[in-house]
Amino acid sequence: IIKDGKNYLSHLNKNPNSETEFVFQKQIGSMYLWKAILHTGKTHQIRLHCASLKIPILGDSLYQGTPFYRT
Repeated sequence: IIKDGKNYLSHLNKNPNSETEFVFQKQIGSMYLWKAILHTGKTHQIRLHCASLKIPILGDSLYQGTPFYRT
């Protein structure tokens, strides 16, 4: 994954296969709220992009997120 301006690109064989833009929204206690805007690719790729940028999704333990109970 590489940064291209304010967007992040995931590469497979040198051609981007997905692009997600991340926009910081606010801090809530010790957590941070980001808005993810998927430009290309599939929605599940947001999870991979977040993990690679060290901003994993709360409750997404498959991609290094802190476990969190969901109803």
